[in-house]
Order: sequence, then C-alpha cells, then structure tokens
Amino acid sequence: MRCLLALSGLLFASSFVVAKPGIRPQAKWSPPEGAVHVDPSQQRHGDGSEAHPFRSLAQVHWRQGMTVVLRRGTVLKLAAYNLNGDDLTLGAYGKGERPVILCTSAAERGRNAHAIRVDSAKGLVLRDLDIQAPKATSCLRLGGGKTTADILHCRFRGAMWGIRAFGFSGLRILDTEVHDIKDDGMFIQGVTDIEIGHCFVHDVNQNWKPPYTSQKEAGGDAVQLSNCDRWWVHHCILDRTNSGNKFCFISNNPKQKKGVFEHNLTRGPLTTGDGGSAIYMHDGDGLIVRYNTILGPSPSMLYSHANNLHIHGNVCSGTAGGIMASKSAEIYHNTFVGQKGHVISGGRITAVNNIFVLGKEAESAFGSTKSLKQDHNLQTQDDPGFVNIHKLEFGLRTDSRCVDAGRNTPVREDRLGTPIPTGQAPDLGAFERH
Repeated sequence: MRCLLALSGLLFASSFVVAKPGIRPQAKWSPPEGAVHVDPSQQRHGDGSEAHPFRSLAQVHWRQGMTVVLRRGTVLKLAAYNLNGDDLTLGAYGKGERPVILCTSAAERGRNAHAIRVDSAKGLVLRDLDIQAPKATSCLRLGGGKTTADILHCRFRGAMWGIRAFGFSGLRILDTEVHDIKDDGMFIQGVTDIEIGHCFVHDVNQNWKPPYTSQKEAGGDAVQLSNCDRWWVHHCILDRTNSGNKFCFISNNPKQKKGVFEHNLTRGPLTTGDGGSAIYMHDGDGLIVRYNTILGPSPSMLYSHANNLHIHGNVCSGTAGGIMASKSAEIYHNTFVGQKGHVISGGRITAVNNIFVLGKEAESAFGSTKSLKQDHNLQTQDDPGFVNIHKLEFGLRTDSRCVDAGRNTPVREDRLGTPIPTGQAPDLGAFERH
C-alpha cells in the first residue's frame, strides 16, 4: 500500500496528467502465492486452495498479511461482515466479471447493517469487487485510528450510503464506481491524507423524488468530506443530473488548508427549490479548484465561505450561476458560458484572464463584492473565437480575440499542461492556444 503521507507535499505541486475523468482500464492483477480462494458456486467444502476453494468467507480465518480472493463471475450472499487485521487484501481471481458480494442484512430502526465493516485494519486493500447492499446502511464502513485503506476498482451500489469512513489517516479510493445510493455516494469524516481519483459517482441522493423533496428528507451529495484535510480529488465524474439538492462535492473543515479538487467533471444537481451547487467549500484556507469541467443543470458552479481560494483553468457551462466566494478568491484563466445572473460575487475577489460568454438573462460578469480587482477579462454574448462553442469545445481558434490578450498570473500551465504563456502573452480562458 502506497504511503499517503507524501500527499501533503504533493497537493500543491504540478500534478498534470493528461487523462480524461472517469474509471481507467485495469491491468490484470494476479493474487500472490498462498492466497486463500473462495468460490460460492462450489458444491463441496474445500481447503481454500485454487483447486479446492472454500464456499464462503465464513470459512476464512483471517491472519496478518493474508490475501483472500473470490472467484470472478460468482455471487456470494453474505450477512453483514466484519473485517479487521493488518495487511489484509480481499480481491478477485479467475476470468469474467467482478465477483458480487450481496449483503443479505437489513438496517432496522436503531440497528445499522454494513455489507463490510472495518474497525481496525492497517494496510487494508479491497479490489475488483462488486458490493451490493439493497437494504443495508452502507456498502462499506471504515473506521478507527489504526485503519489505512486502498479501495481499487470496486463497485458499490444499493445501500443508504455507498462508502463511509471515519477517524483515521490514509485512504485511497481509485477507479471505483458508486451508484444507486439513497444518500451520499461517499461520506468521509475526520480522515486525513485522502486520494479519490478516477471514480464515477452517479445516481445518488435517490431519496430525492421529482419534482421536489426537501433537503431534510434528501440531503445526499456525490462526495462529502467533513472535518478532513490533506485531500486530493481528481479525474472523477460526479453526476447529479437525476436528483436535486446539495452538491456534487462538498468539503467543510475550518482547519483544512491542503485540498485540491482538479480535473473532475461534474453535472448537476438539479435546481429544485432547496438550492445547491456543483462544488461547496464551506470553509478552510488556501484550497485549490482547478482544471475542472462544470456542466449544468445546476444552480451554480461553486459556493464558498473559505479564505484564499485558488480557482483557475475551469470550464463552466450551462449552470444558472457561477461563483459566490464570500471570503476571498483568486480567479484566473477560467471560461464561463451561458450563466443567467452575475457570474462572480462575494468578498475580496481578484479576477484576471477569464472569458465570460454571458447568457441572455445575465446582467454582467461581476455582482456585489466587498472588493474587486479585475482586469484582462472578456465579457461578451457572442462567440469569442472558440473551436466549436456548440460542441463545448472551448479551445481558441487562431483568429480568436482572446489569443495573447491576457497578462501574467501565478498560473503557469493550462488544463492540458500547455505552458502559459505560449505566445507573446497569456491567452484568456481555460485553454492556452498552441
């Protein structure tokens, strides 16, 4: 398991990887020699070898450093399962689709049920599993100060919550899908050194029903971080287009100072009366939101009460509003298209080298602010020279008036890794012409 403590230094380094958001193709993983095998399709009890696998996890007696693998293409029906110990791996073997763990336990009033519950497991790896829990509290619950975990290429679906994690340091969730969840796709509280990358979270907050359900009854987000720090969320697709209320991503912790949300694609949530936004930074200092694609329908791109937000290289299209940063924010090299009201408002705002293609109902790019320093921004209702505005291709044509029209800022590379400036001066917007 890769140590996550290095993330605290990595977060503010240039982390450019020219890759699309979403789950990546997976290289074949083979279990190590001595792994214990489980095949629920077997008719006879075995000894855990590949030739004679166990029929159930109930036959497994975990010990330190152990790897247990389920046969691909099978379904293991299992009551709520506790997994604890050091350097444990639960994965898959063979050919075919990921093995399904189908939780048969149901949450009842006053009693939770988790498909897999981990209270103390330093060095835990869960990989290549499909965990379904249609009546449970959560698909996976992680907790305890001695826990560190890697969740790799898994799928979680059907429960009230997808993944819940509490009170430890060292969590990676990579290439994982979470969907058909009634509340939060991921709810992570009191955890530090977090990486969530190349994940696909969709069809969450399914307690919400059209045309309106209050936040009290349906308050789920795609990803929620509560009292976390040293986090990195990147290359994810967070899709809230079939539910209203709340956020695609939220982080709240007045002490958080190292957090980066980058190279993600968000859609939604729907605008249904109780508000919401693609991104919500409740508080903190010095957080970074960069190189994301924020698409509607959504009430706004970002709502924040944090200090010293760094917002750059983002594309925001089709949302009703843009950015409300009540404290302070530096907003550089972004492209905003089609917002209805004021695009940027809030506290102490610095805005440079942005493109605002205002919607017909928009009054101006800037609304009410405590202080505003803005220059070298373009406000227009016409196509400023995008490659193809109708196909959301917001790179600049050679003849665009935005080429070489900006000034130097602290941003040195665009969302594709192209140096800024590449020409005589920086370009406006999220893409540097090259």
